[in-house]
Amino acid sequence: MCSVSVWLKLAATAGKVFPDRRELDQVVCEALELTEAEQLAVYHAVVVKTW
Repeated sequence: MCSVSVWLKLAATAGKVFPDRRELDQVVCEALELTEAEQLAVYHAVVVKTW
């Protein structure tokens, strides 16, 4: 289970993603056939590794 602070950081970061970066992420996630939950898990892992 994740700490609340990690989820708050993830939520705060979500609104700061550059539109072109998000578009690229969507292309990659679609190619990998990731669900929305899996995409969120990827973003969560990045936040955990970079904070």
